[in-house]
Amino acid sequence: MQNMMANTRKANKHGKGLLIFADGSQYNGEFDDNQINGYGVYEWIDGKRYEGNWEDNKMSGQGKLIWKDKKCYEGSFERDKRNGFGKFVWGDGRIYEGQWRDGKQHGEGKFISRDGKTTKGVWENGKREKKLDDK
Repeated sequence: MQNMMANTRKANKHGKGLLIFADGSQYNGEFDDNQINGYGVYEWIDGKRYEGNWEDNKMSGQGKLIWKDKKCYEGSFERDKRNGFGKFVWGDGRIYEGQWRDGKQHGEGKFISRDGKTTKGVWENGKREKKLDDK
């Protein structure tokens, strides 16, 4: 850590503040008992950015993760991984919207191609295993 500006309680980070890491990455948001907890924005030096909820220094709850190459995931996180319902948009316009588990598409979802064609299906560990009929 290089720099920390926040309220402190017995030398622990607490409340809102800005934390700048030695590599230049930074977090601006809420702390509780020396942990990143609550809402905040983390910016990595490679251009990746996360805006959302944190629990024990991990992305957790609702948030939005944006990569430098314009990929974007918006939805639910658990322990730094995409978990639950979320929407992933690739830089070229393709979209997956549906269930996630451990950072991979898992469960029911839909894929929308660049030309707008929608395919509904069931994914397992990041691969579509079953196509569902549109009814």
